[in-house]
Amino acid sequence: ITLIWAAFYYGTTLGGPRSATIGMRALDVEMRTADGGASYFVLAVIHAGLFWVSTSVLTPLILLVCFFNKRGRLMHDFLVGTVVVNS
Repeated sequence: ITLIWAAFYYGTTLGGPRSATIGMRALDVEMRTADGGASYFVLAVIHAGLFWVSTSVLTPLILLVCFFNKRGRLMHDFLVGTVVVNS
């Protein structure tokens, strides 16, 4: 039930019209596709799932990846094709 709830939360918030979780909204940050479009439910759920897996298995690698690219994207952002921007 916890995984279903988490997938629903991320899918509806990141995949919603504001493309941000409640915490991201507080910091004026939103997730977009690499070409600038709004994210959608399935993309948000896959992004969250890859984030959970990559941080639990590859924590040092995902943190180092952001230092070697212009946008500061992490590994799961590259895999899914998203970018997090200040709104």
